[in-house]
Amino acid sequence: MTSFRQRGNRWQARVRRQGHPDEVRSFITRQDAERWSRSVETDMDRGAFSNSSEAQKYTLADLIHRYIAEVLPGHKHERVHTYRFKAVARSPVGKANMAAFTPTVLAKFRDDRLKQISHAAVIREIACISSIINHARKEWGISMENPVPLVRKPVVPKRHVRLGVYCGGNTCNATYL
Repeated sequence: MTSFRQRGNRWQARVRRQGHPDEVRSFITRQDAERWSRSVETDMDRGAFSNSSEAQKYTLADLIHRYIAEVLPGHKHERVHTYRFKAVARSPVGKANMAAFTPTVLAKFRDDRLKQISHAAVIREIACISSIINHARKEWGISMENPVPLVRKPVVPKRHVRLGVYCGGNTCNATYL
């Protein structure tokens, strides 16, 4: 059941369903509130609704620091991963709220990091972000979407020309200058 009320110059919609926590959101117009409440009720009916209030409490940096404290101790490559995770936490994407962590935010992070580090390093950082989000979803019960599968990974060049050596596939032909 949905109820609407006007609070100041905004409309508040409250969706209440048995077996689900109350969902409350404010909008400028009543039409927007009605549209949102219909989508929430439809998702609840289909069983596809996920409550994002838990995800709104955390930023990516919060999840990274918790992951470093709880999961990484005793890990085989703890030091290397700690450096990588802390670098991601310091970047602007670390301040992103997990409820608003979309593929667009991740794609901007990818593009910015490609200007600073190699393609392979960016792929590893994106994989680290994905593992943290998956761990938060499965182990910590934080309901959020993982945007990593929706973002194109940077392509690592397969052929390198370095110091006159051409490597293509499994063979290398040295060219002497």
